[in-house]
Amino acid sequence: MNRYTAWLLYITICFYSVVDAYQTKMLLAMGAQEANPFLRWLIDIYGTPDSIWVPKIAVLVLLGVLTYLGSR
Repeated sequence: MNRYTAWLLYITICFYSVVDAYQTKMLLAMGAQEANPFLRWLIDIYGTPDSIWVPKIAVLVLLGVLTYLGSR
């Protein structure tokens, strides 16, 4: 896989993650329940649906670093 393909996949995953987090936040505001036990646990601890961004950002940063190191 060349580096352009790797970065294209990374950008696609970033876009999907942002859309997923936004939709999840909207649905939680409308009364839906989080199905993911880890995210539900984070929401219970922090008391806000904004905590769904924490694991997504952490995974995206790690994936970005690995993509950068792999494309060198």
